Amino acid sequence: MRLNKDNVINSICIFAMVTAICFMLIVMLKSFYGQVIEITFIKDIFSIGATLFAALIAISLFNDWKVQETFNRTQRLHDEGVDIILKTTKKLNNLKAQIQINKLLFTEGKLSEEQIKKLEIEFNDQVKETIIYVQDLTHDIGVKIALDYSKIIRNNDEELNFVFNTLMNIKEFVQHIARDRGINANNILRVQNFINDLNQKIDKKLQDRNNLNKNS
Repeated sequence: MRLNKDNVINSICIFAMVTAICFMLIVMLKSFYGQVIEITFIKDIFSIGATLFAALIAISLFNDWKVQETFNRTQRLHDEGVDIILKTTKKLNNLKAQIQINKLLFTEGKLSEEQIKKLEIEFNDQVKETIIYVQDLTHDIGVKIALDYSKIIRNNDEELNFVFNTLMNIKEFVQHIARDRGINANNILRVQNFINDLNQKIDKKLQDRNNLNKNS
């Protein structure tokens, strides 16, 4: 554990407090109870004081370590969550691009029935693969945040809240597609709107972060 300025100040305060307690105990025994204070007894008192000092220092350093370790773990989890958001968003954008390509091909009217059927099968396979991919990535990280960091989320940690809520929105989105048995005429507009909103949300977050870094 690396000592910082606060740790040094805490150590000095604890040392002063323990030393004061030892002297007060000696004075009380001498003044109020008329005890004869021998050197060995004084050594015993300060030996107990040294043990108490070591214990208090250990507790103080351990508490500081817990705070730092919680911060480090939270940061790692935040970074992992951001990485998953970027990966799943890329996957969803690929799906959106394919929707646009298919729409263009169908509009041109140059495809044979066999080509249309093949295109639909390939697209449905892509949708299934995307659903499985996104659910696998978002499930584990979502559980980690919800269980291990529920207190931090309740305390309104803005960054971790953004990651958690975005991941859950993405997960729920692909679950809706799965319940709809894929992308069809009834939900295609909702799918496109969600992906567009997701991109805008991420872009805004990045812009806010850049502005914050410029002003800091």
